[in-house]
Amino acid sequence: MASRTYSRAVTRTLEEIEERLHRSAAAPQDHPVFMLAPDCAEESQAEPATPGLRVLVVDDNVDAAHTLAMLVQLAGHDVRIAYDGPPALTMAQAFQPQVVLLDLNLPAMDGYEVARKLRERPETHEAVLAAVSGWGQPEDKRRSKDAGFDRHFVKPVDPNIITKLLSDARRGREGLPPGNFFDRR
Repeated sequence: MASRTYSRAVTRTLEEIEERLHRSAAAPQDHPVFMLAPDCAEESQAEPATPGLRVLVVDDNVDAAHTLAMLVQLAGHDVRIAYDGPPALTMAQAFQPQVVLLDLNLPAMDGYEVARKLRERPETHEAVLAAVSGWGQPEDKRRSKDAGFDRHFVKPVDPNIITKLLSDARRGREGLPPGNFFDRR
């Protein structure tokens, strides 16, 4: 019985998130940034054990950005989405994300440049930066490290890897476990 109630709550939460995403996607495209409501999962859990992180997802592929944002939000975090580099930098200044999941192949400003600029700013200097990209050649990964990324993941990324990153990121950049900069592809 409890399992069935939990299942209905999760299904209802997913449906609410999808509805919000579809409404946002239908909005005029001259607004390349939007936020997901951080409280849509309230019905399924009374109080989270720890407060969520502020996470910025940056990807010009709307479906990929929404999917990743849904995963992050279901894990209990506050999410914002930007579809290109310049809007991401604007959003980061006000939102002050603790984690940035950043595509590298963006139209106006690539992810490497966005990462360098985020590292220069006091409000995002200590944010955990993770490249989430289809680019996975050794040169791409080297450039990610040089630009200031803490991790480089190749799409499609296993959701468990993102969940683990977010869990580790609760301790900040210094709290990330030493080890593989890259995913295991």
